[in-house]
Amino acid sequence: MATKYLEQWEALLIKFSVSRADIVKSFADIVLYYGESGRYYHNLTHIEQVLATIDEFKQLANDYPAIQLAAWFHDIIYNTRTPDNEVQSAVHAEAVLTNLSIPAETIHKVNQMILATAKHLNPTGDPDTAILLDADLAIFGSEPADYERYAEAVRKEYGHIPEANYRLARIKVLNRFLERPQIYHTPPLHEQLEEKAKENLLEEIGRLS
Repeated sequence: MATKYLEQWEALLIKFSVSRADIVKSFADIVLYYGESGRYYHNLTHIEQVLATIDEFKQLANDYPAIQLAAWFHDIIYNTRTPDNEVQSAVHAEAVLTNLSIPAETIHKVNQMILATAKHLNPTGDPDTAILLDADLAIFGSEPADYERYAEAVRKEYGHIPEANYRLARIKVLNRFLERPQIYHTPPLHEQLEEKAKENLLEEIGRLS
């Protein structure tokens, strides 16, 4: 399984003329973080799914490699006991990508896209950020059984929180998405997934209420 992910990582970094040794070393760092215990959803499988969705809509991208890099790093720091995972992930990405001699302009864009995943808002209307955000939330519009597995995995990640408290907090998060004019920013994903996503969120709220 790791070999498949390494091939994807290598194909991306080759575009930036990164050496094979640095590709392997940086990939080991990625595996270490995404393989941490307690990651029932925010693991390499999630990254693979995000990358696949990004690839499906790459014709909408201005800077496809930057979106890919942001996808790889957007959840690299994930601790359900702290509120600043996105900030820490952006900091980590900047350090790794700087060490790999990725252009500063690309690193800045990656940083901004990762930070946008904190609230899943795209106030500037940047098309690349829109693609990343929508890919990250594509699970919302999945088939009911897949969505339920996702919801169960997230609950496990917050296993330290008492059930009653978790239910209230989770309902609040889901309602925030439902209160928006639309969940998805890109026209294709809005058309494909918006209604199914709303159905899934409402169904989960019903189970939690």
